[in-house]
Amino acid sequence: MAPGRRVRPGLGYETRTRTRTRTRATRAGAGTGAKAFLDQRTLLEAKRLLAHAGLPIGRCAHRLGFRDTANFTTFFRRQTGLAPTAWAAGLHLPPSNLP
Repeated sequence: MAPGRRVRPGLGYETRTRTRTRTRATRAGAGTGAKAFLDQRTLLEAKRLLAHAGLPIGRCAHRLGFRDTANFTTFFRRQTGLAPTAWAAGLHLPPSNLP
């Protein structure tokens, strides 16, 4: 888990499952491990917020459970290769002139 991410305390206790059990179930249902699945879902929601909600990066980070903007930016860059601001700016580029 990324160091700046908040985790819902007691998930294993609440669901009465172990990490290994949750990972196996996620892998069986989604084809990927639990952490990778959560990271994919977090990235999808981050992109949705950046593209459609018009929220500043800090607000997006907070809504997604990151402690600060720097941790969110690091997570986003690791997943996409771009900073959130660069990714969002790319959405509003004029179409290229194709021959």
